[in-house]
Amino acid sequence: MKEYDKKQQGEKIMKYCSHCGAEVADDAVICTKCGCQVGQLIPAPATSAPAPTEGESKAPLTLGILAIIFGALGGWLGLVLGIIGLCIDKKKRYTGLNATGIVLFLVWGIIYIILLATSH
Repeated sequence: MKEYDKKQQGEKIMKYCSHCGAEVADDAVICTKCGCQVGQLIPAPATSAPAPTEGESKAPLTLGILAIIFGALGGWLGLVLGIIGLCIDKKKRYTGLNATGIVLFLVWGIIYIILLATSH
């Protein structure tokens, strides 16, 4: 924002678009007349697995990670840990991690069945 984009009237500061000159709200980011950017855009925070809040158990997160590891290795432990993780995750914050472990186990199960069916 450049200094000439603002004009002071009494105690209130008025903001004007530097592209078309239209008056815009002080907290505006986009000019409603021409659509040009008049303020700084604030990027949305990156989405990732949320960190557990204080007092919240880290068990669902840990079980989800272990379920993926053991599920990828084709072990029954991936299935078991994924199911337990889904059951104890009250806030459903780590459903994707736990479900991934279960799905990986199932994929390996399908591969095993295909291999058994095709081998003579």
